[in-house]
Amino acid sequence: MTTAVYIPTVTYAVKANKLMNRANIKSKLIKTVTGEDTGCQYALEISSDDIYDAVFLLKEYGIPYRIY
Repeated sequence: MTTAVYIPTVTYAVKANKLMNRANIKSKLIKTVTGEDTGCQYALEISSDDIYDAVFLLKEYGIPYRIY
């Protein structure tokens, strides 16, 4: 099972994806559409087993994210 971690910009999304790869956390970068008001976003699909480690890294490196 995977969890989607939404990231507001492509720059942050690419940075986060590279960060996950360096930490040996499998992630997949996807483009999402959340609605007309919010426009496009990007997300990382991350294994639910790795989500706590992934969130720790995102916080440590100051990468904004949201999990639904």
